Amino acid sequence: MTRKYYQKILVPFDGSDPSKNAIEEARMMQSIYPADITLLQVLPNPYADRGSIGYRMLNTPYGANAEAYEEAQAELSALKEGFAHPDQVSLLLVEGAVATAIVDVIEKGKYDLVIMGSEGLGQALKRFLLGSVTKYVLEHVDTPVLVLR
Repeated sequence: MTRKYYQKILVPFDGSDPSKNAIEEARMMQSIYPADITLLQVLPNPYADRGSIGYRMLNTPYGANAEAYEEAQAELSALKEGFAHPDQVSLLLVEGAVATAIVDVIEKGKYDLVIMGSEGLGQALKRFLLGSVTKYVLEHVDTPVLVLR
C-alpha cells in the first residue's frame, strides 16, 4: 500500500484559535513533504449571505472593504513566512458569503485536502455545534477535510 501525499492544500483562515491550529498543521505537513499551500481569507459580505452570489476574488482594495483587505493581506503575508517552503504558499482573498465562498474555492481550485478550524470567530453562541461554516463545508465538498480544534 502506498501512502498518499497531498499536493495541493487549502487552509481557510479567520484569525480564530482553531484556524491558527490549521495553519500550524499545514506548516508541519509542508515541512515533511513540499505541498502547494493556499491560505484563504474570506472577507464577509453581508449582502452575499442573503443570496447565492458566490464570491469575488480580491486583488486590490475595494470600496468600503479597503481597510479589511489591507489587514487581511498583511495577516496572511505574515503567516506565509513561517512555512518551510514559502515560495510554495499562495495567498487568496475573496469577498462573499464565507461558507459558500470556501466551497466555491475548493471546487474551482481542485484541492486534494482542506485543513480548517472546527469553529471560527463569532461562533460562541453556536459552540454546542460544529462551527456553521465548517459544517457547511463538510456537507458540500467531496474533498478530504481535516478539522482541528
